[in-house]
Amino acid sequence: MRKPPAGRPSPPCDRFDFEKLRTDLKQSNINTTNPFSYCEFLKQAFTEGKMWYVDKERLDRLLKKGYINKTQYKIWICALIEDLIWTRVIKI
Repeated sequence: MRKPPAGRPSPPCDRFDFEKLRTDLKQSNINTTNPFSYCEFLKQAFTEGKMWYVDKERLDRLLKKGYINKTQYKIWICALIEDLIWTRVIKI
């Protein structure tokens, strides 16, 4: 990646239609948060994070080694089961 010219922030700040970009992203199933800055000259929002699949065996090891506690373990197990249901890996 080339270095930006002096006085220009990195990455380059280009002008675009903020609402159109959010609409276009949504049509591609990419959701964004509500803008956290909404000035005429600066509008910013984050894209929605993606949940990653975590192996139950890995969760078991993390719990056993004390890297996560039982409450955290239960939260991750519930998320894992919910993800498996939504992706149709298991049926209820």
